[in-house]
Amino acid sequence: MNALLSHFSQKTLAGMALCAWTIGSQAQVVAPISAEGSGVSSLGPFGPSAFGGLTEQVLFESSVLGLTAGDVITGIAFRADSSLGAGGAPPSDLTFATFQITVGQAAVTAETMTGTFANNFASSTVVRPATSLTLTAHSFPTGSSPNTFGPVISFTTPFTYTGGDLVFEFRNPGSSSSLAVDASAGAGEGYGTTHRTFAALSPGASSGNDSSQSPIIQIQFTPVPEPATWTLLSGLTLCAFGIVRKMRS
Repeated sequence: MNALLSHFSQKTLAGMALCAWTIGSQAQVVAPISAEGSGVSSLGPFGPSAFGGLTEQVLFESSVLGLTAGDVITGIAFRADSSLGAGGAPPSDLTFATFQITVGQAAVTAETMTGTFANNFASSTVVRPATSLTLTAHSFPTGSSPNTFGPVISFTTPFTYTGGDLVFEFRNPGSSSSLAVDASAGAGEGYGTTHRTFAALSPGASSGNDSSQSPIIQIQFTPVPEPATWTLLSGLTLCAFGIVRKMRS
């Protein structure tokens, strides 16, 4: 009986662990969600230091985020522009001395967003501090249209999405070269109505100009479990402990 109980307990714990892993697994969504095909070329947040660095704010309205309140954002990724030749990008390592990312609730919509950066945030969190970032040579797939996304830039402080529109802000002094990424532009793709970007050529800028295009971003997140999932897990757990207790009696 003890051997049978031990075997059953191991199976039960293994099943519960698998279920818990599934609940905590990562997912991805592309913003704006309409950006399925190849977009236009943009330097996005990866410009050269010769330009003087960069501050860029990208606003996505909730309708093009594809997130659910409670989802926890853990990182983001970009994809190389389809104009780049096969073989991967960048051709050599790109290192940014600092690369800060801030995410927050928007105080404005895409239509009312302005070039005054502070006014576009209702609240914000520095999810990646101003530390160095290196984009390894050939780490971004190329040769397709569109290309698949490059490496994830992980957040040191995960951001819990509570609903509504979001602003992503990037600040860096630039690198020795640049990397062209895919961007979404034009009214037909919702620019100016569901997403919008302002930027300035300085990492410490307080205001910028309309970029007329938004970098296409893959958002890495941990989904919030559906209520039914929690109910199922709770039921399985109670059932398992009930069986174990009965077998012991």
